[in-house]
Amino acid sequence: NKQAAAAQEIGTMFKQAERSIAELDAAKDALAKLDKNKIVELKTFNNPHESIVLVLEAVMVLFGQKTDW
Repeated sequence: NKQAAAAQEIGTMFKQAERSIAELDAAKDALAKLDKNKIVELKTFNNPHESIVLVLEAVMVLFGQKTDW
């Protein structure tokens, strides 16, 4: 039945949204733990590892900034 399928789809989307919110909250908590010295240290990397670039781009997205630095 269409109503049951729609209800199931809404339930699935709700669970995905809950997981996304939990992940976002965890990212915000981790971000809050950064201190100025760590950020200054990151700025000294002339050619950072691609994983560092990926994480920093994600942080820039969270702050609504450009990622083409």
